[in-house]
Amino acid sequence: MQPLEVEETVAAGRQVRGELRITSRNGVSLKGLAYSTDSRVVLQKGQFIGREAVIGYQIDGEHLAADTVISGTFHLVFNGGECSVPYQFSAAIFHAGEAVEEPQTATAFAELVKTEYEKGRRLFDSPDFLLLPFMQKPAVRSLYDGLKTRGSKQNALEEFLVGLGMKERIKLSVVDTAKTYQMPEQGFSDRVRIEKSTWGYVRIQVKADAAFIRLEKDVLTDEDFMDGQCYFSYHVDPAGLHDGLNYGSIELETPWQSFRIALTVTSASHRKEGYRKALEFQRHLAKYTDLFLDCMAGRYEKALLLNNIQTELGRLRSSYQTSDLLELLHALAYLMQDKEEPALLLIEDASARVIDKRTEDPDAYCLYLYLKAEMDRSDGQSASLEAALERYDEDGCRRVINLMLLLQVSTMLKENPVLRLDKIKSYFDRGLNSPYLYLAACMTYKEDKGLIKELGSFELQALLFGAKRELFDEETASWIAGFSASEKEFRVRYYRLLKILYEQYPNEEILSALCCILIKGDRRDKKYFTWYELGVSSDVRLTKLYDYYLYTLPKDYFGELPKVILLYFSFEHSLDYATQAALYANIIRFYKDDSQMYQAYRHRIEDFALEQLFLGHADENLAVIYRHIIYEEMIDEKIAQAFPAILFTEKICCSLPDMTHIVVCYEELCDPVTVPVHRGVAYVPVFSENCQVLTQDGYGNRYSGEKLDRTPLMQEPKMVAACFRAFPDHFMLSMRSCRQALDEQALTEETVRLFEDAIAGEGLHELFKKQLLRAVLIWFSKNGTDGKCDPFLLGLDKDLLDEEMRRQYLELLIQKGYYPEAYEIIREYGYEKVKASRLFKLCSRMILQKVYEEDRFLLQLSYYVFMEEKFDSVILEYLCEYFNGSSEEMYQILKTAANSQVETYDMEERLLAQLMFVESTEHLDEVFADYVKRQTADPMILDAYFTLKCHAYFLGQLDMDAEVFYYIEKKAAAVTLDCNMILIHMLAVTKYYASLETLTDEQKNLAARLLNILEKRGMVFRHLKELADKLGMECAFCDYTIIECRAQKHARLRIRTRLTPGMGQWMEEDMRHMYEGVFVKTLVLFENERLDYCIVEISGIDITALEDGTIEGGRDVDSPLKNRLAVINRMLDEEKTGNEPKLKEQMVEYAVRDAAVDKLFEIL
Repeated sequence: MQPLEVEETVAAGRQVRGELRITSRNGVSLKGLAYSTDSRVVLQKGQFIGREAVIGYQIDGEHLAADTVISGTFHLVFNGGECSVPYQFSAAIFHAGEAVEEPQTATAFAELVKTEYEKGRRLFDSPDFLLLPFMQKPAVRSLYDGLKTRGSKQNALEEFLVGLGMKERIKLSVVDTAKTYQMPEQGFSDRVRIEKSTWGYVRIQVKADAAFIRLEKDVLTDEDFMDGQCYFSYHVDPAGLHDGLNYGSIELETPWQSFRIALTVTSASHRKEGYRKALEFQRHLAKYTDLFLDCMAGRYEKALLLNNIQTELGRLRSSYQTSDLLELLHALAYLMQDKEEPALLLIEDASARVIDKRTEDPDAYCLYLYLKAEMDRSDGQSASLEAALERYDEDGCRRVINLMLLLQVSTMLKENPVLRLDKIKSYFDRGLNSPYLYLAACMTYKEDKGLIKELGSFELQALLFGAKRELFDEETASWIAGFSASEKEFRVRYYRLLKILYEQYPNEEILSALCCILIKGDRRDKKYFTWYELGVSSDVRLTKLYDYYLYTLPKDYFGELPKVILLYFSFEHSLDYATQAALYANIIRFYKDDSQMYQAYRHRIEDFALEQLFLGHADENLAVIYRHIIYEEMIDEKIAQAFPAILFTEKICCSLPDMTHIVVCYEELCDPVTVPVHRGVAYVPVFSENCQVLTQDGYGNRYSGEKLDRTPLMQEPKMVAACFRAFPDHFMLSMRSCRQALDEQALTEETVRLFEDAIAGEGLHELFKKQLLRAVLIWFSKNGTDGKCDPFLLGLDKDLLDEEMRRQYLELLIQKGYYPEAYEIIREYGYEKVKASRLFKLCSRMILQKVYEEDRFLLQLSYYVFMEEKFDSVILEYLCEYFNGSSEEMYQILKTAANSQVETYDMEERLLAQLMFVESTEHLDEVFADYVKRQTADPMILDAYFTLKCHAYFLGQLDMDAEVFYYIEKKAAAVTLDCNMILIHMLAVTKYYASLETLTDEQKNLAARLLNILEKRGMVFRHLKELADKLGMECAFCDYTIIECRAQKHARLRIRTRLTPGMGQWMEEDMRHMYEGVFVKTLVLFENERLDYCIVEISGIDITALEDGTIEGGRDVDSPLKNRLAVINRMLDEEKTGNEPKLKEQMVEYAVRDAAVDKLFEIL
């Protein structure tokens, strides 16, 4: 048998298969039946046959919880006997085909994750994780459910442990947050050291904001850390560097922290003198340009500006290689100061070079011609200059010097501002963007503001330039503001222009224009509130100004609203609900109920409050309105259906910028409540303290609720109570009521009905349902039940029941007489811990209901209660009629039934047959006696019984009763044909007769007949020879000395013999298997001969000694037989004693008998 004992760990909640293997060692085919004592361990086949049999079984572990142990026994009843294989199956959590050592507590699980992260993570991801003991706590389960459904699995595990307080949140630190490099000729790499405070999962997003920074990775995780440190490498690429100082940074971000590592790289060319001078030139050129523009615009004292211009031009010429254009600009500055002599020197010095390079440097050439014309003051020179400028202009020139000189020398452009403005715009359209261009346009607008006829791209650019330099007067500014009426959309440049103009001329017209374009652009951001507020306070008359005043009203605005606003909105309006709420809340805060202003709004506020209540809207302003308008007495069922969600709403502020949602996971509910975060705020109904508040980012990752500021909008317990009275079926209210009753452990009949309704409803979390159900069952157990609870009990979801709850539930069903329902539950889930008295009642009633119909499970359950000493006549009759198991189990049932005078049906016969089948003698005679006493005996059963008894007697396993031989003698007498005689009967009877001192005549006759039959069948046994001597019969085996040895039936026995006196050599040969493990060796021994022998069993290469001994010859001297051996032994004895007359008599007798044999029997 393999195995001899079964002890395995099986997967909880699953079906598991196994097998027993039984093999016949001696080659005899096995035949038998198998039984299992536990109904959850089911044999696939109840019978087996063959030399090698496989007995499959299946463990029904579907409803097994972790740590559950199934103990029982396989009973095998077969033709080799009976054996029992005890089994014990322990349910455990399995993952990847292996049993997982179950962490019993959250602390143990955290330690597992810390020491064996992958193993802990796989367990966390496994469905079997929910079976762990600490996962049965609602707070732990709600956190798990909220985190596990979305995002990264590693993040969910980390947040789970942090949320339970099993570990601290990882905090990062960066050792060096600023690095400066003097750039070598080639690129290089460097690294940043990052440290984390504790073990666990972390994900760091890495970004770079400069082209010269190349990152090794864009994401770092805990796998990049060793001993709490991570060295993050990056490369500085010279291809991304420009001359001079290069600034960049590396950003490290987690949901909780961010770090910026500033990098400054100085390129190699920055150290060159030429680059330094180039920077100085750019700086002085910018300053020169600014001064020249101020001079042209006439903003400051001209003489001072010209002196400063000369200074900057001198610096330009000294800081950079002097160009002809710079010398000519210097000359122009001298002329503007009426210093002709130095101007002339500069012009003459550059004259030849400029003329030679007029094609390459047309700007210098044109400026040269302009200066010559100014110096010569001749019409021909001016005409030549104007012709050259016109020629360049016609060729599509877009150089600013060409335009500025053309504006100076062209009489037509000077006298006609319209043409002048068109010329300026043409250069803009050609792609010229220059402050000189915008200045020229602004100076033209100053002459006639009416030239500003539209606000295109050019106009806005030019006007913005002019406004920044304060070139426009208030009248022009107002003119510009007047275009707001024609604006169709919001344009940022126009907004910036009006802002600058309003700062210069804060008049109502410009302010109105500002508000107008903001309203047209539907600008409701809080940053625009200042303009709307100015507009209202300045009494600006503008459509929808008051609306946008309220739209942009800051949340933290707690002042009284202007009366003009309140009066305006006392009539019809189209504000959205949030804006209306701000308006009405302000009125409630600052006006008494009997005030004229409040009365003007009263009906509207009341209607609004009810409308928003039914829509489920809530914020701080609405809370003020609800608190003021809704009172207890007005709460009816309709209001109570909507109001609780508002009463429980919290304002949750999240300071983490990446979080997009707030997630509330209730212990009571299956699904979490997810609310979007708007500008860091979410309004979430939180009806229970038993919840987990999580945050969720844009990728779906969820985090335990840290850095959250939670503020209840309304704390009105009286309102809550009023809602419950009006509509107790509201799920938030009923859940709160259930939770309160659970926590206080104060159940009443009313709360039990509430619990029943909650359990029967949808959407409740499994663990919370179990809590409610456990409380209900305990209450029922203590207080009893009435008929009202029956539908609830019968319709209960059985999967909610744990072992203890199932026991209470089953006992309630049995107590109330719902036997079929209880029976079906027991069939599926088992009956552990159910009181045996209840099971006894169930079994008895179910047997009667089924009218004693055979049911395998009911039979097993009946035997269980029988072993618990709980039974009645119904159960005993049922067991007697159908039960089959081990012989001992059947005997105990039969004995109890007989003592109880219960009908046993054919159980005696079944048990008797089984005992004989397995060749067991224990209880055999007792059962046989009951059988023949209580039933009409079957002849085949009788034959089998007596055959078994004969077999056991013959093999020396038990003593024989006289009754057995009486039956055998009677049966043998009735047999007429010798061939119909049963061999074991003959062997047993002859052995019995050989043991008796005297035999009756009938026995002698039967013995003689049996000896003749056995001799013909070749049977040779020692007792047969003894019986023949007793009867004085001559048989063939009477001449022999017989050696017998008992062993296994299919064993191989060899005997070694040595005859003395004689040669003294050992002879070896096989012993003959005569019958059922009885081996025989026959040989002839004469008087004075001695035989030494040794018997061994051979099995393969193994030799086992069984028996040895010595036999003396001549023991047949006194035998009355006249056989040859007896005569020879008597002659030898006479010779030994010297009795010569007697010796001669024996010799004559021997010779006569020998001659007679030769004469009478011819050899064939």
